[in-house]
Amino acid sequence: MLPDWRCTANQAKCTTAYCLSDASIPRPAQLFRNGKDSEYKGPRDASGIVSYMIDNAAPDARKVNAAELEALLVALRDGAPEPQVVFFAAKDSDVEGTTGLMGTRSKMGDAFITLAERLRDSFSFAWTSDPAAAQQYGVKAGTVAVLHSRLLAGKLEPGTVQYSGSGDLESWVWTASLPLVGPLTQRSAPRYTKAGGTLVRVAVSNDWADDAKGANYLLNRLRRVAAKHTGLRVVTMKPDSPLAGLNDFGVGSGPAGELSVTAVGTGGAKYSMPGVWSPAASEALDTWLSDLAAGKVEAYIKSQPVPEGKENGVTVVVGKTFDSVVLDDSKDVFIEFYGVFMLSCFVAAVAVCSCA
Repeated sequence: MLPDWRCTANQAKCTTAYCLSDASIPRPAQLFRNGKDSEYKGPRDASGIVSYMIDNAAPDARKVNAAELEALLVALRDGAPEPQVVFFAAKDSDVEGTTGLMGTRSKMGDAFITLAERLRDSFSFAWTSDPAAAQQYGVKAGTVAVLHSRLLAGKLEPGTVQYSGSGDLESWVWTASLPLVGPLTQRSAPRYTKAGGTLVRVAVSNDWADDAKGANYLLNRLRRVAAKHTGLRVVTMKPDSPLAGLNDFGVGSGPAGELSVTAVGTGGAKYSMPGVWSPAASEALDTWLSDLAAGKVEAYIKSQPVPEGKENGVTVVVGKTFDSVVLDDSKDVFIEFYGVFMLSCFVAAVAVCSCA
């Protein structure tokens, strides 16, 4: 159901629960599920909203048998491979049983279902009591495991990561869900953000739906390099993806950005490798990643050329000189941000020059 709530007509409820202090300013769209409300963070187009709501109508964790689980591991989610967080139950009551002091649900099953309810928008959860599934993936009954997509299979990419039982389960899921090299999508991006560190992005346009073999070939080439630099996270992304933002790295978007290599460091620093990556010869990428990890690569800053001297006694600041001039804590700085095409800015600039 998709109701349209009129805040001005329901001010009593709006001001207490679903809107900001001013009833005329509604909070972001809300999703109510099982009587609990949460902020809607899905797509805003009609088809996206429908798809999102269908997903949310499904259980937090679906029950599957061995064949159904295998089908999930070769399916695409939003056009890319998706890992599955799976609980291998010894019996159905480990998940479906009652809770509480005298409950029949197992401790691990209860922790798994609680986690699935909380993180269903971030991961795909499933559970099975099929002994054939546990045997197929080499997992003991009563254990949680992250199963990576079959489409990402490779010698350097473990297909199954099993939870040892020690440590926080949620923290483990966030870490175990990241492959050595994987696709960067709207769904996987928050996982890499939470993991932190430097994210190396390689732009490739291969489509998983049309050319899964070709896409995984490139991943295998990248894995050989990424395995030497475990302190870095390496992903692939489409050059025209909204997540790429290649223009902000000095790289052309679309076809012009094919096989370009960029990185986002801690604090949002941007880096761009000269040239492009060659899958047949990755020595240049290997060297650049070593320099990046050692702090030898200069961050890319989008900037106009640095002007020589002052103009009418005023220092003109550009992107490359902003930090050194404006953020210099040894002196106070008065700065005017202006656009050369705006008359009001021109008048203000004249005033600043007269002050100087």
